[in-house]
Amino acid sequence: MPAILLTAGGFLLILGGSILFSHSAEALTQKLFRNHSLGRRILGNMSLSIPELILPLFSFLGGSGEGRKDAGIGAILGAPLLLIAILWPMTLFFTRKSPIPSSEKRQLSREAPILAAGLSLALLAGSFPSHTLHMSIGIFLLMLYPAILFGIKGEELPDDSSNTEEHPAFIRTALMFLSGVALLLIGPVLLLKGILGFGGSGGGETIFILSIILSSLSTESPEALSLFMLLKKRDIPAAYAILWGSIHFQLTVSLATGLILSPWIIQERHIAAGAVLILALLLSTLWARSTVERTN
Repeated sequence: MPAILLTAGGFLLILGGSILFSHSAEALTQKLFRNHSLGRRILGNMSLSIPELILPLFSFLGGSGEGRKDAGIGAILGAPLLLIAILWPMTLFFTRKSPIPSSEKRQLSREAPILAAGLSLALLAGSFPSHTLHMSIGIFLLMLYPAILFGIKGEELPDDSSNTEEHPAFIRTALMFLSGVALLLIGPVLLLKGILGFGGSGGGETIFILSIILSSLSTESPEALSLFMLLKKRDIPAAYAILWGSIHFQLTVSLATGLILSPWIIQERHIAAGAVLILALLLSTLWARSTVERTN
C-alpha cells in the first residue's frame, strides 16, 4: 500500500479516536473522578497519549535498523515538542483574560525543571553505549511518572447529582471512550508504516524529520482537539491538566520506552530537538514562578 495512504489512514484513525475520546472523557472524568485534577490527568494520560506511546513501541519492537530507531526517537521527541512549542503558547494566549490558577502554576514550577533534568539525563545517556545505563535511567523515568502524578494537589468540584448520567447513558459513554482508545491504538501502526515508506529503510535525518513532523501532527490531534474544546468552554484547569499531563507522560513513560527498548544512540539531530524541549521547559518554569510571585 502506498505510504501516503498508510499515513492518511493512520491520521484519520487517530483523529476519529480523538473525537470519540473528546466527547466521552469529560463525562467519565466527572463520573469516576468527580473532576479532580488527578483524575483528569490519569484519564488524559491513558488515552490521549496512547498514540505517542504506541508509535515508538511498534517502531522499536517491530524490527531493527536505523530507520525504525529514527522513527521512534522522532515520535518520542516530536510529540512533546509540538505541545510545548505550539499548543502551550497558544493556551497562554487564549487564557490571558482567564489566567491559569495559581495552584497549577506552582505545580508547573515544580514539575517542569524535573522533566528537563530527566530529559537531559536521557540525552546524556545516549552518548554512552551502555544498556545498563540506559535501563537505569529508563526505570528512573518510569518511577518519576507516578511520583509527579500523585504529588498533584487539586481540588474536587462539588458533586452535582443533576449532571449524573443514568446507567445506560454511562455505558454508552464508556463504549464511546473504549472505541476511541481502540482507534488510537490502530492509527499509530499505520502511521509508522507510512513514515517508514516515505523515508525508506536507510534511516538518518530524513526519517527523523518526517517522524517529528508527521507523528506529532497526527498523534497530537487528540490533545489539540480536546484543548480547543476545553478552552472554548473556558475550562482552564481541565485544559491545563490535559496539556501538561500529556507532556508529563511523554517525557517520562514514552522517553523511558526509547531508553529501554532501543539502542538509544543519540546523534546531533536528536540532541538539537531535545535541547529545544529543555529550553522550553526552563522558560515555562521561569514564567510560572514569576507569575506566581506577582500574584502573591
